[in-house]
Order: sequence, then C-alpha cells, then structure tokens
Amino acid sequence: QVLGPVLDDLLQLQEELSESSAEEVELVVPLPQTNEAKKSSVVFWPKLLSDEEIDQILQFSAKMRGESEAQWSTCYLQSGGAHGSLQPILKKLKDLALHVDARPGGWKRLHGDLHTRLRSRCVEHHSVTTGGALPDPTHFDGGSLFTIDVMLNTPGVDFQGGEFCTMESDDTLHPHHFGKGDALIFLSHKAHCVQPVTSGLRQTLVMELWEGEERCCNHRCQQRWGPCTGSSSTAPSLQRLREEGPNLFAATAFDGVAFFPSLGRILRQSAKRRKAEANVEVLFEEVKPKAFVRTTR
Repeated sequence: QVLGPVLDDLLQLQEELSESSAEEVELVVPLPQTNEAKKSSVVFWPKLLSDEEIDQILQFSAKMRGESEAQWSTCYLQSGGAHGSLQPILKKLKDLALHVDARPGGWKRLHGDLHTRLRSRCVEHHSVTTGGALPDPTHFDGGSLFTIDVMLNTPGVDFQGGEFCTMESDDTLHPHHFGKGDALIFLSHKAHCVQPVTSGLRQTLVMELWEGEERCCNHRCQQRWGPCTGSSSTAPSLQRLREEGPNLFAATAFDGVAFFPSLGRILRQSAKRRKAEANVEVLFEEVKPKAFVRTTR
C-alpha cells in the first residue's frame, strides 16, 4: 500500500513516454547485454599517463571544483567545453580503448568505420575519502560502450582500501589492482563496484565513450543527440529507466542500505503529482550513505 502510489506513477510515466521512445534514433553500434558484458575481460594497461599528465589533470580539476565534504565527489571536467586543454590526454584514452577493442582477442564491438561514431560522453575526476564507496555490485555505466578508468595517485600510500571490483560470469567479485598512471579499460555494461576507502584520498579519472555527440554538460548526460535539456527534469526518460532501473535502490555489499538519489527524485515526483503528503520517511542519522526508511501513516 505504501509503494502503490509510486508504482502507479511509474506505470503512468512509462505510458506517457512510450510515444516519445518510438522516436528515439536506433543505435548503429549495439550495446551488449549485461550478461554478455559480464563474460568480457577487463584490460589492464600500465603507465598510460605520466606524472606530468596526472598533475595537469589535478590542477585542471582544482580550478573547476568547489569545496566538498562528500565522501565521494565528482568533478565533470567536460563542463562547458572547458576540457579542451586536456584533449591530448583524452585522445590517448580514447585511442587506447579503440585499440583494445580491435586487437587480436579484443571485444570486437566496432567494425569498419563504426569507431567514428564514438564520442566522449563524460570525463569525471572522482575524489573518494574515508568511508566512500560504490557499494552496489550490479552497477554499470548504462548507455555507454567503453569505460576507461585511470588511477591518479598511489594505492597503499595515498589511501587504503578502495579496491575496484567487477562482477564475473560466475557471479563472484574479482578485484583489479592498478597503480598511479595505470588504466583499466572495460565494456561499460560490465557490472563493477568500488570497496570502501578506509583511509586517505583515492583519486581517479573516468572517461565514458558512447555513440552520440560529445557532451559538455555538468553531469553525466542522458541525451545522445541535440541540445542537452539538462539534469533537472523531473521525469527521467524511458531509456534511462530501462538502463538504470536496477540501480535505483539496492542493498549494499556491506552494512545498511544505500539510498540512491534517482529513487528520491521519483518519490518526490510522485508526491508532487498527487498533491498528497509524503507517506515514506527517510532518516539519515549520520553523514553516511546509510538510512532508515519507515512509513509515516
């Protein structure tokens, strides 16, 4: 009964968006299903970036980002097209992903000139402090084709914990160790997570490649072509629900329950559309990704 209104709204939203979804441009480069991506390999590439290139990224990010006390903060380096000075570095990341796909034993997702359809979707600098984690082991980068993850500092020295893990075909989590300047390249639809940082500061550069226009939004854009409509829309697209639905609300691999902002937006949208008082209360007793959910009536 408590979740009934939310489910009703989701069903109604799906019906409202079904007409517009028919107008979506069909992808020329097919995205792998998550079960298929689960069987793919993660490629380790040592010393992709030099210390000088890493310093350039960190200095660039420092000019863009504000102060944050969040355990996991993200700076979108593509914001406003300001990442032009990083283009030589970003080209190196993209070229590596294309090489890994095309080489013998590669994923072979691209054939002929399909590589010309790939653009940068987002370029993110992640800073993770003690307690920060990406706990959902089923998380994946929905809608993108390749993800490149580069370590910007030294594990075991600058931070402890924070192991990057992927979900393998036998449903076990496999850790991938990479050091400063090293890169991991993988199919974006391969499920992955990050274990909690136990001390220090973990910093990575993440770039996603997708079939669509290169984006300069201050968020991870959901719109492949045309002007970005922004991230403030109260109604997520049907495609986004289809790609990220499993990640709206998920049990963590550690302690408690992780509350995802996407679910909060849907709950808030439900309350606004029905013009009724909220019947669910979410309590955050500490500044941690853990909360208690209870009914208020």
